[in-house]
Amino acid sequence: MTTASPLERLGKTCPKCGAYKTRACFGRNASAADGMQGYCRECANEYQRQRNGRNRRRPQLQETREERNLRYRLARYRLTVPQYEALLAAQGGRCACCGVDPWEEHAHRAERMPHIRWPDPILVVDHDHACCPGKGRTCGECVRGLLCIGCNGQMAAFDAGRRTAFKPERYERYVATIPERQEAIASAYAEAA
Repeated sequence: MTTASPLERLGKTCPKCGAYKTRACFGRNASAADGMQGYCRECANEYQRQRNGRNRRRPQLQETREERNLRYRLARYRLTVPQYEALLAAQGGRCACCGVDPWEEHAHRAERMPHIRWPDPILVVDHDHACCPGKGRTCGECVRGLLCIGCNGQMAAFDAGRRTAFKPERYERYVATIPERQEAIASAYAEAA
C-alpha cells in the first residue's frame, strides 16, 4: 500500500488550470481515490456555465402556456391562432352577443378586488351544435362567433331548453346576425391564410 505524501494529502493539481490547490478548492467525491473531484471548483463552475449556455433554449422559440392552451382549444374547432385573431378583430374584440370587452371587464375586476387572481380573459368559440353534435372536433364550417364565458354558458342552457336568465331577445338578435358574421369570418379566414 502506497501512502500519499503530506503535500498530496493537503491538496492536488487541477488538470484543467494546472494550478496546485488545497482540498477546500475541490468538491468531494467519495468514489475517487483521493476523495476529491477531478477539477477544482472554479474550473468545474466555468465548465457548467459554458455547458448551460450552449444548451439554453432560445426565448423566441419558447411558447407560453397561454399560447399553447389557446392553440389546443382552437384545434377542436379547426381554427388556427391567426384565424382566431382575425375573427376577434372582425368582432372588434368584443363578445358577439352582449358586446362586452372581456379585457376591460378583467381590468375592472382586478382593480376592484386585487387580492384575487382572476383567470385571463378570453372569448370562447361558439359553433352550431346541431351541425356537429358530440364532444369531438367540429367541421370548422359551423363557427358562429366568439362569446364571453357568461354568454356561452347561458346560450348553451337556452339551446338545451333549460331555464335561464338569458333573454330570448338577445338570443334572437345574436342568431339573426350570424349570416353577416359568417361572411366576416370567411373573409377573415381568407386574409389570415
